[in-house]
Amino acid sequence: MALSMPLVATFPEQNLPENLRTARAIIDDISLGKQPQFNASVKSTTDAINMIFIYAAQKGFDKLARFTFILGADLNIPDENGRSALLNTFLCEKVNIRDWNSEAVAFNQDIVLSNEEIRERKYAIAKIILSSGRLQLEEREKNQILLAAIEAFAPLVTINNLLDIGCSIEASESEGSTALMLAIRSGNRNAARLLLNRGALVEVQNKYGITPLMLAAQRGDQELVLLLLNDGAQRSTQDRFGKSAAHYAARIGDLKLFTLLSEHPLFERIILRLALCA
Repeated sequence: MALSMPLVATFPEQNLPENLRTARAIIDDISLGKQPQFNASVKSTTDAINMIFIYAAQKGFDKLARFTFILGADLNIPDENGRSALLNTFLCEKVNIRDWNSEAVAFNQDIVLSNEEIRERKYAIAKIILSSGRLQLEEREKNQILLAAIEAFAPLVTINNLLDIGCSIEASESEGSTALMLAIRSGNRNAARLLLNRGALVEVQNKYGITPLMLAAQRGDQELVLLLLNDGAQRSTQDRFGKSAAHYAARIGDLKLFTLLSEHPLFERIILRLALCA
């Protein structure tokens, strides 16, 4: 694949760290068939390619990512924060579109109109990485990537691919919330369904004793509540404060869901009335 080169354009040089400025110049030289000039911050062509690939994954510069991927970028090299390129593709924070486009033009990337377009370009980079056969990550990082992908509402095919490469379906974050719990908490119903279909545990608690069923009740999501009950979630399980899923439904005033989750309807309806009057 060929890019329109050189990469250098109108984006102010001072807005890039020295190592990225050097790496960008080296990529320019490579694309133009020139002998690259190295320095202390970038000591080889390999360093430059890897540096620019990570940068492309962070930004969502898909054309640049493809170019450096073809040049042999190491997909497992972490950035300065210890994050792999793949993890960076799922860290989709909102950015200033004008600033992003200014930087994109400097790297011969197509401009975008929304953060959603940036997100889609990042997912395109994730697809390149996942289909490469060159990914070698530790289990801890694989699990971190799965959780990030779920919270970022990554495409279901991507989440499936992550599970296929060895990401644990029971991956959990620091407070013990599993991938399924994060999917429910973030409102990612499609990911929750996928995880349930692939056998995610439903009767599991985080450090606060909260279960997937409680989270679904808290969101008022009857469809997920029914799916979880069908897969064996227990109505009677209590969190650390002695509250069941029915109590979570009571807090949001969902009588229908509350009744569905109640083990003792008459008694629980009294609790609901008290909760609504509190």
